[in-house]
Amino acid sequence: ASAPKSNFRRVGTTTFESIVEAAFGPRAFMLSKVLICFLCFFGTVGYCVLLRDMLEPIADALFLFATPSRWTRNLGMLAVVLLVTPLCGLKTLTSLEKFGAASMFSVLILGSCVIYKSFLCASTTGHWDVHLAPTSIHQLLNSLPLFISCYVSHYNVPAVLNDLREPTPARISLWLRLTTWGATAFYMAIGFAGSLLGPCSQNGPIKGNILLTFKEDDPLLMVGRLCLAVTITLAFPVLTIPPRDIILRARTTTTTTTT
Repeated sequence: ASAPKSNFRRVGTTTFESIVEAAFGPRAFMLSKVLICFLCFFGTVGYCVLLRDMLEPIADALFLFATPSRWTRNLGMLAVVLLVTPLCGLKTLTSLEKFGAASMFSVLILGSCVIYKSFLCASTTGHWDVHLAPTSIHQLLNSLPLFISCYVSHYNVPAVLNDLREPTPARISLWLRLTTWGATAFYMAIGFAGSLLGPCSQNGPIKGNILLTFKEDDPLLMVGRLCLAVTITLAFPVLTIPPRDIILRARTTTTTTTT
């Protein structure tokens, strides 16, 4: 709040790194750029691994004349990444609104499948015990990164706010509260419902990937895999557009300074 007004850019062009610069200075400005690029890079790599796992039965079915292997599954993952690559060239995140809606719809279907299976398991076994908190340091350390990772896309907030037709303080506050508390409620519902699946787990304790708790021949398992694959696939542009824009802004600044 006490930063000079000259540090802020005009309305509609505010970036995450410009906010960091206004708050913490030029060094933080460069550091924020580097951190966002690294965060998006490792996030993209992690999503590629998850996508390959989700597409595993589909890739095995498509490559009928080849023995299922790591290479066929990697090819399946690469094919999906290539299909979604044109979306990474869109100018703004707002251009992804329809794809974002499809992603949200897919994850809601996935959540509905998990909640349905959880309540079905609880009603069958009579096990309604829900763990509201970690019971050990090990569980706490395992769960914290999951909660933190749910809110690491904050660097996209200024870009989205720039595209609002009427970016009034009231609308911005409402938008932020709805998205934050909506995501929190969704993750809490999935977490509580998932804890009810323990007695019905086929492989002992509930896995980090809750879909592995279901039987391999469960129809809902395939639905869940497809929905999660769609959500992961449509998340690639959200992870690639921010570092792309940072690089383009850096090139523009360098060219202007040189000129």
